[in-house]
Amino acid sequence: MELNLCSRCGRCCIEFEGQIHFTSEEILHQKNPLFFSQQKLPFNPYIELYNQIQTHWEKKNLQTGQIDYYIPSKRQIWKKHFDLAQKFFLKDSQNSTECLFLAWNLENGDSVRESYCIIHGFHPNMCRNYPSSKGNVCKNHQERKYTMKFLQYQREKISFAIEVLKLLYQDKITFEFVYDVLTLLMDFGNFNLKILQKFFQTNFKISDPDWTKGISQLLSHQLVTIEEEQIQGISLKETEYLVDRIMEERGWHSS
Repeated sequence: MELNLCSRCGRCCIEFEGQIHFTSEEILHQKNPLFFSQQKLPFNPYIELYNQIQTHWEKKNLQTGQIDYYIPSKRQIWKKHFDLAQKFFLKDSQNSTECLFLAWNLENGDSVRESYCIIHGFHPNMCRNYPSSKGNVCKNHQERKYTMKFLQYQREKISFAIEVLKLLYQDKITFEFVYDVLTLLMDFGNFNLKILQKFFQTNFKISDPDWTKGISQLLSHQLVTIEEEQIQGISLKETEYLVDRIMEERGWHSS
């Protein structure tokens, strides 16, 4: 499968509950708060439902200062708009974390399901840009994390943070490859330690002893954590906290 190919599994529309949203620039199309009323979309009752409740799901974006408009999951609607949920949903959706606009094409009964977006073409930019906005790593294709293409994406994205770590640990970390390990791990959760080791040894010709010593150095400086054969690296936010702490300890001051 190509790295940029979406298999339409629907997992991102299910597991990003509470995160999917329009920005103010998207929702206020032609300065009309009822975005969908201005679009040539086929009639769908869920669009009618969203038009009724969208102002209940506004939230100010602390970074931009603008209003973001969140798309609730079905279970969130059951909790906050019970009467409307009874009107629009089947009862078996009461615990569903699916995005309101996620729907399914069924083939051969329920054995094969392909997801689709009711508002495809008008869906949020965050959805349009996923997973390319994440280096083409997605919920359903974690194997894409163990590729040179993803490592290069991470290098371009967070090289500034890695350079800071190199300055801080230049006298303590003796293996250069561990910085690529940190690059790959940063902000992408758990990685399988054995698969990670195989990836680096295959692509960078690292010996077993050097791998063990390099990972031990990361562990000793709390730059990674390992639990049950899963490894996780320091995050970008944690890197910022680390820099602030070390600067304070050493009496350095930012200019």
